[in-house]
Amino acid sequence: MSLHRRAIPGGDSERGTLSVFVALIVTGLVLVIGIVIDASGRLQAGVNVNEYANEAARAGAEQVNAGDAISGKAIEIDCSQQDSPNAYSAVASYLSGTGLDGRVTSCTAQSVTVTVQGSYKGIFFPGTFPITGTGTATLYAAQNQAPSPEQP
Repeated sequence: MSLHRRAIPGGDSERGTLSVFVALIVTGLVLVIGIVIDASGRLQAGVNVNEYANEAARAGAEQVNAGDAISGKAIEIDCSQQDSPNAYSAVASYLSGTGLDGRVTSCTAQSVTVTVQGSYKGIFFPGTFPITGTGTATLYAAQNQAPSPEQP
């Protein structure tokens, strides 16, 4: 017993259209998946660069002016670029361990702001996308006060 395909007059004009349709849909889905993966990778890289900037700013804010702090004059961030260690050297030291480029964009007695440049290399789409992150750390110092008398 053999099976023969029955010829339909004029019915072969749409033969193979499903294959073209499936190929177009699959191509579109692969493109969308690629965009989603690269976009989410780019967003995650941006979060990471911002976290590095925040950590670098915290490292800079930890560098207080020891002479003024010990004498009780003031507790302030050491923004001088002459003495070492200071906020600038602490930020540079932290960033050297991350492999990212960055700099202190603002340093006051109470806060340090750091800008960090990174990049994201696309997985599906060629090229490297630049990423910039900014972090600020503020110094809060509690002054020692005499304990308040307990209420009876």
